[in-house]
Amino acid sequence: KSEEKMNAEGVKQLKFGTQKEEYDEGSGYKYLIYKPDENKTENGNNKYPLLVFLHGAGESGSGPAMEIITEGASGCPPVELHYDRAVDILARSFVVVSPRTNHGWSDDLVGKLVQNLLQQHELDPMRIYLTGVSMGGAGVWASVK
Repeated sequence: KSEEKMNAEGVKQLKFGTQKEEYDEGSGYKYLIYKPDENKTENGNNKYPLLVFLHGAGESGSGPAMEIITEGASGCPPVELHYDRAVDILARSFVVVSPRTNHGWSDDLVGKLVQNLLQQHELDPMRIYLTGVSMGGAGVWASVK
C-alpha cells in the first residue's frame, strides 16, 4: 500500500519532491499536497504555480486523503506524482493539491481552500489551475462560474 512508503511524519519523499496529507480548517478539506524539492521555479521568482485536482465520485470518502490514491484514479495528478510517473514539468514545477470530499464539491469551500493555500505557501496567484475528473470536473465548472 502507498502508506507504507510514508515516513513517521506522514511525508513521502518522491523523485522530484514530497507528498503529504494536510487539513484546511477554513474549508474542512483533508488534502494531499505535493511540493517540488527545487528552491525556485524556472522564472526565478520562487513562487510556484498551483494545480488543484478535484477527484471523482469513486474516490469520495471521509477517511484520509491518501485514500484517493487508487488504481481507478490512475492518470490523475496525485496518483502519478505518488508513484513517480508524472511528467517532469508537473513534478518539478508545480505545487499540486488534491482535496478529498465525501459530499460533492462546493465552490465556496474550494475557493476558501485556494485562498488559504495562497496565504500559507509560496504560490504565484497569477498561475492557479483547477482541474478534475467526473464529479471533480463538475466541481471545477461550479467553481469558475
